[in-house]
Amino acid sequence: MTKRAKVAAKFGVKTSSQLKGPHQFVLDRLMAIFYSIVDEKVPASAVILTQLSSLVTLRFLSQVSANDQLDSPKYKCLVSLDLIKAIARQLEFDLGQYLYDFINQ
Repeated sequence: MTKRAKVAAKFGVKTSSQLKGPHQFVLDRLMAIFYSIVDEKVPASAVILTQLSSLVTLRFLSQVSANDQLDSPKYKCLVSLDLIKAIARQLEFDLGQYLYDFINQ
């Protein structure tokens, strides 16, 4: 937790998710988010897992669980929100529709 988030929590101020930083997530959560964004039904395949491996190699994601934990590996996003917004803008993807802090704003 960042210093700013700790101070906000101390005074009872609601802190946005961006101030708290990235959290760990399991592969199942990542796949659930992927399937909620993709319109058509895409079967789970080695291609998707290869793309996940590429994201780790490119240092967009980091695997934070041990390599021997194959049943539910945990990851953390290493990409800044500004970069994600720039990529979403180029792809004409409405990012605000999927981020909790931007809903109802």
